[in-house]
Amino acid sequence: MFQFEEKIYLQLLWSLPVFIAVAMWYANWQKRKAAAFFAPEQLHKLAPNISAWRPKAKFILWTLAILTLIFGLAGPKVGTKLETLEREGADIVFLLDVSNSMLVEDVKPNRLERAKLILSRSLEQLAGDRLGIVAYAGVAVQQLPITNDYRAARMALQTTDHTLISAQGTDIGDAILRGIKSFEEGSDKNKVLFILSDGEDHEGSFEGALKEAKKAGVKIYAFGLGTPNGGPVPDIVNGRKRGYIKDMAGEVAVSMRDEATLQQIARETGGNYFVGNNTQDAVAEINKIVSGLEKTSFESKVFTDYEHQFQWFLGIAFILLLFEFLLSESRSYLLEKLGIFKEK
Repeated sequence: MFQFEEKIYLQLLWSLPVFIAVAMWYANWQKRKAAAFFAPEQLHKLAPNISAWRPKAKFILWTLAILTLIFGLAGPKVGTKLETLEREGADIVFLLDVSNSMLVEDVKPNRLERAKLILSRSLEQLAGDRLGIVAYAGVAVQQLPITNDYRAARMALQTTDHTLISAQGTDIGDAILRGIKSFEEGSDKNKVLFILSDGEDHEGSFEGALKEAKKAGVKIYAFGLGTPNGGPVPDIVNGRKRGYIKDMAGEVAVSMRDEATLQQIARETGGNYFVGNNTQDAVAEINKIVSGLEKTSFESKVFTDYEHQFQWFLGIAFILLLFEFLLSESRSYLLEKLGIFKEK
């Protein structure tokens, strides 16, 4: 496994485009200044030994040296020892509603971003527990299988938005069934689903899913996003709001938090319902629920020993800078006589 110890230095990579842009501007400026006083034939006569490709080669060497130096400063490490560790925790799955109604801004910045913030803050509270993420709208998809890799969970969460699922609508029943299937077979306890949704369900067929949840011993805790009065559903295309979605009658579609649906789902599976508009309160409730679950032991493979590899990057940078130093901007008659890098 490869990773960086000091990732903050990777921010220096943003300086490379600036360095390249400034260098190109300066080279063009020099050409314009020279062209203003001399014709190309005159320049060749005045400076016959100036090479055309060597300054470019020196610039490339400088750029590659800076790139490798940045990677070296970031402290690259390679995992060398993989061990199987015994851990204790519970299995939990988050069902994240990504339908268009979650874009309503009655909770700032909108319901979906608030739900993602709750999930992200909850990750910070977990210790040893395994989690999965199911995103759903008109259908449900497994965004993250059950894992204790919280870094993978954060990456999956970052890529989750309302464009993830093309089939719009809301099918909570399909999300619950997908969440149940996320748990490993043979596990008969500590299985919990957390729903982060405004409660809207366009299919109205979640009763069968609730029966499967009770049969599998899965408790569902629901967190409702939005307000009872609701708000208009934004029409967002390519990240920009073009207006508001309209219904079949041509009126602006308004979405309200449906507490009745979420309360029924939680009640029938032995869970509970909460209003999720306050991030801190929602995270506290999730942490309280997870902390109260009976923990089970499971094995996980992790790298326990790493070797630093920064010296290779620093060595490459030194060699590149050495070549840059030794490479003159003038032509080398020795190389031309040998036929190496011969210039016309």
